[in-house]
Amino acid sequence: MRLVEHTWEKSGISIELPQFNMNRILLFIILTLSCLSLFAHDSVSCESTPTWVENFNQGTKGLEVKWNLVKGWGQAKQETAKYDVNVKHGKLYITLKEINDTTANPSMNVFNKKEFGMKYGRVEVRAKCPAAKGVWPAIWLRPTRGINPKVAGEVDIMEWISCFDKDRVQPNFHLWGNFSGKKNNHTQYPIKNQQYFDVTKWHVYSAEWDKTQLIVRVDGKAIATWYAKDYPVWPFDYTYELLMDIAYGGWGATCGFDLSTLPQTMQVDWVKYYSLKR
Repeated sequence: MRLVEHTWEKSGISIELPQFNMNRILLFIILTLSCLSLFAHDSVSCESTPTWVENFNQGTKGLEVKWNLVKGWGQAKQETAKYDVNVKHGKLYITLKEINDTTANPSMNVFNKKEFGMKYGRVEVRAKCPAAKGVWPAIWLRPTRGINPKVAGEVDIMEWISCFDKDRVQPNFHLWGNFSGKKNNHTQYPIKNQQYFDVTKWHVYSAEWDKTQLIVRVDGKAIATWYAKDYPVWPFDYTYELLMDIAYGGWGATCGFDLSTLPQTMQVDWVKYYSLKR
């Protein structure tokens, strides 16, 4: 459709309006909306009031109410590292004090107890993370211990190693278990974050998920989204637990290590979990 060309005459002055092609205008609008949709992220509908909150205001002994403190993975030589976990001034401090075997891969994990498990919804963590060679801080989700599903999901909300700049993190989604016709299978789907924020500063890291999607955000901005339809299994039909930890070595030391930078500490201000809206 073409708009009619008009000429207005007033006081001897002739003013011509340019011709417009309506089809071009409509095409421009459609292309603009399409481009915007490429950068749009969905959201998960959660309750406005948290199901539970941890403000770390009951001292170190109060950690036992919601949290387990466990030294790392079975294959690691945990005795090679000294950790300190305590609460002071309303914040959780996880500190790697020293390590005497750089071939080991020790870690200190703080994770919620079974009764505070999360099945769908949104979890938020306000944290300040260390950044040094060999240090491997992470905030992540895994199935509640003891469930042992055929396919387990893992969500790395905040994961940093010194191969990254300190203003980058790598959000990641893993599948572990029996799927795609294979036993003990493992695939991962990392997303290189293109947004900049210094991990050594305070940020709110969050993950929200339901039966259709998983979204990771930093300070409310989506940095990664995965959709159930794109994967062989969507492993979220059971409860998950939140882990906050500092590991050392292993993948974390891919780009080297420097023991002179120890001690290193992760600080956590608060944790909030919102259930899926009913």
